[in-house]
Amino acid sequence: FLPTLAAVAGKRPPKSWQIDGISFAPRLTGGEPSPRETAFFWYDPRPGWDKQKFDRHVFALDRNHKLFDDGRLYDVRGEGFRETEIDGELTGAELDARDRLRNFVNRMTQPPLSPAVANEVDAFGDPVED
Repeated sequence: FLPTLAAVAGKRPPKSWQIDGISFAPRLTGGEPSPRETAFFWYDPRPGWDKQKFDRHVFALDRNHKLFDDGRLYDVRGEGFRETEIDGELTGAELDARDRLRNFVNRMTQPPLSPAVANEVDAFGDPVED
């Protein structure tokens, strides 16, 4: 949302900020959508007293595949929220997708990202033991 809000305000975020977002401001004013090949997600519902049942997930996806930071690769082509885990030997296209998405996750989790995000915490902010 940051690139969109900045565009609406007529500003640009500093180049030193690590932003993977693309403004959708043109869409709000009847313009063409901004194309996006890959998206990065960091879902961490904790801490919070009611979040014990939720896990942290870091992943990237494109129009065909979704890769979690733990290496799980999914085929997401099709209708709705379809996700099929890809097990076994990967095809050339799947290997390419995995490598491209892995590189994207690695790029998005580089400094200046706070070192604190590497620590998973429970609902009370205490470190989770592996």
